[in-house]
Amino acid sequence: MSAEARTGTYTAPELDDAFEQELQQMALEVAAPPLEEPREPGLGRYAKFQFKDFAMYRGSALLAMALVGLWIFHYNYDPNWVADAQAAGRQLDMTEAEFFRNIVTGAMALLGGLGSLVATFGIVARDREGGHQKFLFAKPVKITRFYLQAFAINGVGLLLTALLVLLMTSLAFLRPVPIVAPLTIVATLYAAVGGLMFMLSTLVRFDLALALLLGLLSFPLREAARHGKWWAVATAWLLPPLDKLSAFVDRPRHGGGPTPFAAVSSLVAYGAAYVAIGVAALKKRSIMR
Repeated sequence: MSAEARTGTYTAPELDDAFEQELQQMALEVAAPPLEEPREPGLGRYAKFQFKDFAMYRGSALLAMALVGLWIFHYNYDPNWVADAQAAGRQLDMTEAEFFRNIVTGAMALLGGLGSLVATFGIVARDREGGHQKFLFAKPVKITRFYLQAFAINGVGLLLTALLVLLMTSLAFLRPVPIVAPLTIVATLYAAVGGLMFMLSTLVRFDLALALLLGLLSFPLREAARHGKWWAVATAWLLPPLDKLSAFVDRPRHGGGPTPFAAVSSLVAYGAAYVAIGVAALKKRSIMR
């Protein structure tokens, strides 16, 4: 019997150096945090879908309405009207080119207003009503960023539609058309009217009807405020000053009115405020209903 057995002691054999290093490596691997799973692509994966949705539904509807309007305009417009009116003794303070420019600008303002309503109709409310939000946000995506991206993409789509209509107008009449002023009006209207629609879509169901009503109401309400009606003065500031867009048409002939810069800055400020309220509503209210 060995001495270790007689004394009741036992000495463990020394570990092999290679085996000891392997154990240390295994310990480090266990202690190390697990590797992060590859992140899902961000909002960019929705951008293509959002632009395609605008082109197929909203943009195509706007383009169809614009083509009908262009056909009516081209069929009824007489470039000799101004000369005939002057020959008949009527005093006109514009040339035929200015007359044509004003018609194109006014038509693009109409397209900008209606287009803003179409481009932002149900931008939030439609997903909530159809239950689409359960699929859209099944993966971790910030709701506010998703709808702000949709708002921006629809705005770009509306501007591209307006530019296409202007190019078709130039081709139909075989003459140059204004580009900067009409596109500025469309972008400004989208900021104000589209921003109002965005806010309403986060709060109520019938956003289109309410936005159309409020947009039309802003004209008589501000006119009443200018005449000192107290109820109009107290409420007119809530609605965008759409009447200021007349600066793009009346500026060459009248003085003292709002300048185009003042009109654009005022309406864009209103639009930014509406969008900010809409974003705050998205953060406070649950869309998963």
